[in-house]
Amino acid sequence: MTDDAPAHAAADTPTAAAAAAAGKYAPPGSAAEGSEELDSDCVRDIEVTDDRTLRIAERHAFENDAGCVCWDAGLVLAHYLVKAVAELGSMSLADKSIVELGSGTGVVGLTAAALGARRVLLTDLPHVLPQLRGNIKRNGLQGVAEAAALEWGQPLPPPLAGVPPPDLVLASDVVYSEAAVPALLTSLRALMGAGTVALVACEMREAGGDGGGGGEGGDADADAPPALAPALALLHELLPRAGLRESLVPFTELHEDWRSPDILIWRIVASQQPPQPPGAEGGRERAAQQPPQPPEPAPPAPPTPPPAWRAPALMSKRAAPEDAPPELPKKAKMDVAAANGEGMAIDENLHSRQLAVYGREAMRRMAGASVLVSGANGVGVEIAKNVILAGVRALTIHDAKAVDVRDLSAQFYLTEDDVGANRAEACREKLQELNNAVEVSASAAELTPDYLAQFQVVVLTDAGLEESKRVNAVCHAHSPAIAFIRVETRGVFASVFTDFGPAFTTYDVDGEEPHSGIVASVSSGSPALVTCVDDERLEFQDGQLVTFSEVGGMAELNSAAPIKVKNCKPHSFELELDTTGFGEYTRGGIVTQHKEPKTLAFKPLAEALDAPGEFLMSDFSKFERSPLLHVAFQALDAYAAASGALPRPGAAGDAERLLELVRGLAAKSADKIEVDEPLIRKFASGSSGELNPMAAMFGGFVGQEVVKALSGKFHPLFQWFYFDSAESMPDALLPPEEYEPSGSRYDGQIAVFGRSLQARLGGLKAFLVGAGALGCEFLKNFALMGVGAGEAGLVTVTDDDVIEKSNLSRQFLFRNWHIGSSKSTVAGAAATALNPALRLSALQNRVSPETEGVFNDAFWEGLDVVVNALDNVNARLYVDSRCVYYCKPLLESGTLGPKCNTQMVVPRTTENYGASRDPPEKSAPMCTVHSFPHNIDHCLTWARSEFEGLLEKGPAEANAYLADPAKYTESVKSSADAAAREQLAKVVEVLVGDKVSTFDDCVAWARLKFQDYFHDRIAQLTFTFPEDAITSTGAPFWSAPKRFPRVVKFDAADPAHASFVQAGAILKAEVYGIPRPAWAADAAACAAAAARVAVPEFAPKKGVRIETDPKAEAPAVGIPDDDSVIDRMVAQLAGATAALPPGFKLQPVQFEKDDDANFHMDLIAGLANMRARNYAVPEVDKLKAKLIAGRIIPAIATATALATGLVCLELYKVVQGKPIEAYRNTFANLALPLFAMAEPIPAKGFTHKELAWSIWDRWILEGDMTVQEVLDWFEARSLRAYSISAGQSLLYNDIFPRHKERLDKKMSELVVSVAKQTLPDDRRHFDVVVACEDEDGEDLDVPLVSIRFK
Repeated sequence: MTDDAPAHAAADTPTAAAAAAAGKYAPPGSAAEGSEELDSDCVRDIEVTDDRTLRIAERHAFENDAGCVCWDAGLVLAHYLVKAVAELGSMSLADKSIVELGSGTGVVGLTAAALGARRVLLTDLPHVLPQLRGNIKRNGLQGVAEAAALEWGQPLPPPLAGVPPPDLVLASDVVYSEAAVPALLTSLRALMGAGTVALVACEMREAGGDGGGGGEGGDADADAPPALAPALALLHELLPRAGLRESLVPFTELHEDWRSPDILIWRIVASQQPPQPPGAEGGRERAAQQPPQPPEPAPPAPPTPPPAWRAPALMSKRAAPEDAPPELPKKAKMDVAAANGEGMAIDENLHSRQLAVYGREAMRRMAGASVLVSGANGVGVEIAKNVILAGVRALTIHDAKAVDVRDLSAQFYLTEDDVGANRAEACREKLQELNNAVEVSASAAELTPDYLAQFQVVVLTDAGLEESKRVNAVCHAHSPAIAFIRVETRGVFASVFTDFGPAFTTYDVDGEEPHSGIVASVSSGSPALVTCVDDERLEFQDGQLVTFSEVGGMAELNSAAPIKVKNCKPHSFELELDTTGFGEYTRGGIVTQHKEPKTLAFKPLAEALDAPGEFLMSDFSKFERSPLLHVAFQALDAYAAASGALPRPGAAGDAERLLELVRGLAAKSADKIEVDEPLIRKFASGSSGELNPMAAMFGGFVGQEVVKALSGKFHPLFQWFYFDSAESMPDALLPPEEYEPSGSRYDGQIAVFGRSLQARLGGLKAFLVGAGALGCEFLKNFALMGVGAGEAGLVTVTDDDVIEKSNLSRQFLFRNWHIGSSKSTVAGAAATALNPALRLSALQNRVSPETEGVFNDAFWEGLDVVVNALDNVNARLYVDSRCVYYCKPLLESGTLGPKCNTQMVVPRTTENYGASRDPPEKSAPMCTVHSFPHNIDHCLTWARSEFEGLLEKGPAEANAYLADPAKYTESVKSSADAAAREQLAKVVEVLVGDKVSTFDDCVAWARLKFQDYFHDRIAQLTFTFPEDAITSTGAPFWSAPKRFPRVVKFDAADPAHASFVQAGAILKAEVYGIPRPAWAADAAACAAAAARVAVPEFAPKKGVRIETDPKAEAPAVGIPDDDSVIDRMVAQLAGATAALPPGFKLQPVQFEKDDDANFHMDLIAGLANMRARNYAVPEVDKLKAKLIAGRIIPAIATATALATGLVCLELYKVVQGKPIEAYRNTFANLALPLFAMAEPIPAKGFTHKELAWSIWDRWILEGDMTVQEVLDWFEARSLRAYSISAGQSLLYNDIFPRHKERLDKKMSELVVSVAKQTLPDDRRHFDVVVACEDEDGEDLDVPLVSIRFK
């Protein structure tokens, strides 16, 4: 394509399955083609109806490199029309006028014509028109369809100008360039009338994705289109400005045989808002990287004419070879799972973090299930959100109520415009957007037994007790039982009840990997004592069951049934088994925990009300609270049934009536219940308000219970859970006027906390660090709570990361089209869409010492609260240090799979986050990883290390040499470091020994690596240490935990060997920029080529040193300290590089775990599994390898929602300035379920005479003091200061005589001259650390000293 040619050519891409289903290819020039259009490469048959098939000619290349083929998105859109018109009759095209944009082959528009449209105009660039006209004629549609040229962004041509707007606009695969979007949008807006509907289909391709050419395994496509994410994000940003609004066509409405989660269809219509020209407000500029200020209202920008669009050649769609159909996308998924979830292909890139928690089997069970959530209030939609993200087959959101403005306090998918609409219908489409593979429907139907029978789980969130008992009875009696969950949130109080039927089986009660140990000895007798090697602590508990394998001598243990253990200690335990008659133990063995399924018998609600059993506790300081709340919630239901309403906020009479009901029920209880009257009055006052933090918390908790019911994974709640955060409420009831509704979205929150607290929330200046999973939830919570939504308020969010596909399964503010965009920008925009009053500034800066110019004194001092949403400890520690320094509250949280924790850090009250640390993770010794692995983790650690060394670090070091050979060589020669000489040897290996020129060379390299790693090195190891080798103490060398290895011989017929060679060759070729032939895509072909490689016969060497010391930190360096050796290597490099072209550079491969098409994980899994095969360690699949080698942190949406809900309940306390007794730190494990809540630990205090301080204090010294004046300041307080330092520099210490010369120098002078710090003009102070002792000579830890020199 020429630089000045418009690029919106062919738009409609078949997968292999789609191509086979669609029809067959006719050879170019065949009689089927007609003769009035350009020569076509092939003709496809597209079946429209049983009696109508379209014949579509494709052209894979024009002279300007733009092809016209039937792309997937076009076929999906065409078959959507077929289903709607011909199969369901839900749409009629009769008498409709239709325009297709970027028609390409015209397959979509011609399908519409064949379905009865009155007039169809196919538009594209002039050079495409002969192809379009030929397809019109070929199908006998000349009287209905015609073709016309249309260049996006230009005035409409005569066939379109001056005529009524079309009824329908069709477009597919037209959004693939940010540059094209404004022009496309201009033409689309010009076509749209008040009644026009546009259907736009788009395939979500990966970055650098295949535009139709090159093919699988072909050469890297230099002209491949970029990722769609930025273009789609821009389109969605500009649509409202163009006076258009869009909604997603539900996945379930697409044709069953022609749909894919990667292909979306949007329905676009004209909105009531007047359009603004695209680009009038500056498009998608990134937020300024400066300290955020409250946003000022922007004046309207003057209209600018839409730009004429000319796409560069980079945007062209590459032509496919002329003698074959175009290569098909690698990861096409045109078939969706069957309803029962069997055989479902789980998108592991999307769900990798969730798969790490649930596993494939549990997710397949979920994928076949249907869920009913009745009650589209705040907690109902939170549950629905989490269940949809988890990946069920279908979810129905059920509600007969209309939207009230109070619903907006907690229901994040409602707006003021929805008031009066059905609550379920109002949020269905937005729920559908969360996961296009889940069928989301809305209903207001009566909950009859027949209706309920279609679901596997029923959740009630807004039903009275009698209705709940009726529905539960139906679910309990159904065969099989329908899991039933009832949840209520009333202000800061909540109740959850579960009934999963009379016999529910959980297959994994805790979700933890079975514990294991390496056996060192087993005694003979009863009970038998088992000891294990002491490199790892045993985690067995008394009463658990274990099994054995690989035990030498006492072989009876290997076949024994699971055995119960007792007297468990860190490195030993006893078996409830008599081993007297067993063989004598000799060596080895693995002992593994045996996890048995557990069956629970649930009672129905009517029975459990009177006999509740044990309650799940959340806060053991409220031990008597659950029985009281059990009767309080029943009393509240009776109150509402009798009065027709809940108690009014602050109404003493209403509270008294509820209190009487509670007393009555408590008196009838079989157990003694003491009625806490102040608590019940709080319960009554806030019961009419639904709070977002409570909805978030219980949306996470109940959402997890739904997953348990569907998957059998984790232990369900059995059966009651009551919770309250009464400490969050004002200590005393407020005056009645405080609770008066304001007619705003915050009325539900005002009913609990009053107007004054709402105003304080609105005025908060909050800093949210991180916009990932936690950050998205926090932003949603802030929007609904009104945090920073007042005139003086502001929420600043920062995150330097961009959105990836794997984020979409839990970071719910992101969509497919956001991939590649800034997290903070997209999340911020989504939050302001939830509440337009939210004042928000989104930055893309990492919070670190390097950005203290952005997050400076003025920024930190202006904050009211900091909320961490981070995923690593170092970042948390840094933010914690800033909060301590500036005395700001920090609300901390984190998740790990189903577990979460929260910590409240309150200035001058609690200890800080950094006051306690988790112990560091234990890593395997180097010699274990390199020579003596005994589990798959060791193998994967080694595999990733080898991957990075071969493909990233080695090539990068070679590039450093190539950039300046003379300088690099001189550096090595002058270095006394053996590591530098070893690096030179690696450069020689990359550029000389392992240099490749052809793909066959790459295959040979991979084959020889296989031989080296899995045969020769193992043969050398077993030669050096034979199986009967003994240590210097006479003990067997190959004793536990060491495992004696065996060589692996290459076998081209072994799929694992073939995959290793294929992945290794492809990645080696990528490093050297070698084109990849078509046959490289076939692992068997690569293996066959590898089998032909000549492999030198291995001969073991004597005297080879193999590291066996577990304390050694690095393998021995084998490069002698000899100048002649270095000279020889330098000469080799000079000879090898002389033949390289000028400017030659290698392309190091950086490990990327989340792209299944890049062969990275194929190679790492191959390396690890072949090494595991050497040592008889169980192998793993690619997903498990990805989780371990990619160090993927397990994550699920439910735990994230729970954590943020808990934190926001604490935020209410921060705003009110509550004492430490009111705060709660929480650890929760949804798998068990378990809650452990406790007061924060107070900050440690120090005293000296009249002085008192903690970590929260700084001593501020006023004036530009000298060193002597600082010493005098301390002397006046009976402290002798003997050392002063700034950063890493010592400014003064009294043991150095020369430092006495500094006594009269200004501290500011020494900070600049000695510590080399810069003091900007706007800086008023600097900090120093002073070491001092008291009168008795005892050192004291005194606060940081700030000298305010200005």
